Amino acid sequence: MAEICQVCNKKIGFLDSDIEIGKIHMHHDCLATFEADPKKYGGKAKKELTPSEEDQNKEERSKAMVLTDIDLPFGRVFWVTVQFFGAGLVLAIPIWLIIFLIAS
Repeated sequence: MAEICQVCNKKIGFLDSDIEIGKIHMHHDCLATFEADPKKYGGKAKKELTPSEEDQNKEERSKAMVLTDIDLPFGRVFWVTVQFFGAGLVLAIPIWLIIFLIAS
């Protein structure tokens, strides 16, 4: 079913990138025009935020964690490395034996 862009009133083709906001279909390129005046195209007007609401909104969006350092003791890292090497040998030796038995 071919949709009609409600901003520019042109057909939205199969290969065109389109956006659906609520029940409003539009081309991706028409998004800026829609956001400039959403009431004109049947959307809801943006609510203007007071400075305190804007600061609170920024704080809510910016809650994130940045990992900058990992403090691991050398002995623990060395033991995990030895375990990894040992597990590799346990897996590799039987595989090599099977390959030599098949090849011979």
